[in-house]
Amino acid sequence: MKKIILTLSLLISVNVIANESCQDLTKCVEIVSKLTGKKYIFSGKLEGELKSSSNFVITSENADTMFSYILNASGYSRVPTVEKDTYKIVPARDIRYESVSALKADLNTTPVIPSTEDYVFLTYKFANYKDGQPRELSNTLRPFMSRYGRIIELIDSVTIQEMGTKLPQQLEFMRKVDRPLSKEEIAIKKQRSLDHDKRMEREAKQEKIEKKEDKKI
Repeated sequence: MKKIILTLSLLISVNVIANESCQDLTKCVEIVSKLTGKKYIFSGKLEGELKSSSNFVITSENADTMFSYILNASGYSRVPTVEKDTYKIVPARDIRYESVSALKADLNTTPVIPSTEDYVFLTYKFANYKDGQPRELSNTLRPFMSRYGRIIELIDSVTIQEMGTKLPQQLEFMRKVDRPLSKEEIAIKKQRSLDHDKRMEREAKQEKIEKKEDKKI
């Protein structure tokens, strides 16, 4: 009985220490590392502090996931290194310069997506792409990407760099777009493309006219 009480007391004290330490981001790295066994490297002092409700508790079970949320909320992200269980912490705005975990998916392949706010590369290969489905997907997803998310469109695939928490919903949408188009839909797409080209041409002409008028003044 005494051993059980002692164990519970130790667990509670660790959780309290974790919460207090995570009020400072640099200290939070150290305590999370102890709770998870994962190692972290970073350059300089990490700016930011955790603000949370009094009932928010960091434990050894949720520390890894919660730490990714804490980093993202503070403007940082973590990327895996070649060393096992070792991560580098970088400003989230620089994530596009880093090598992050890469996943592949298609209509029938669903990868294991981490439920964290770590950035991941997901390449989706289309079964139906000849009628511009990848372009349609790219145009539709861009407004819903996270601040530092990116999307790259190829002929028969789309690769996105995005937080793991957002990928399941985006993968679901990819599969909805990955389908044959009807003749009516193809005709509508062509007309929209023509309308877009004409609008761009009118705007270019108008811009030239305005520049000439500005020179006269």
